[in-house]
Amino acid sequence: MRVVDTVIVAIGNDSNPLIRQTTPGLATNKRGNIVLGAATVILAKGEGRKAAAAMNEMLAM
Repeated sequence: MRVVDTVIVAIGNDSNPLIRQTTPGLATNKRGNIVLGAATVILAKGEGRKAAAAMNEMLAM
C-alpha cells in the first residue's frame, strides 16, 4: 500500500476548483488545467508519458 498526499480524480471534462484551492504550489492555467492539453493524439500520448514519469519519480521519493 502507498501513502499519498493528494489524489486527483479525473472524471468529466471540467476542472475542479477545489483542487487549485487546496493544493499549495500546484500550477494551473486560467481554465484550471494542471497539465496542458495537446493538439493531437500523438502529442497527448507524449504528455501522458511525461505525466506518468513525473508521478513515478515523485512516488519513488
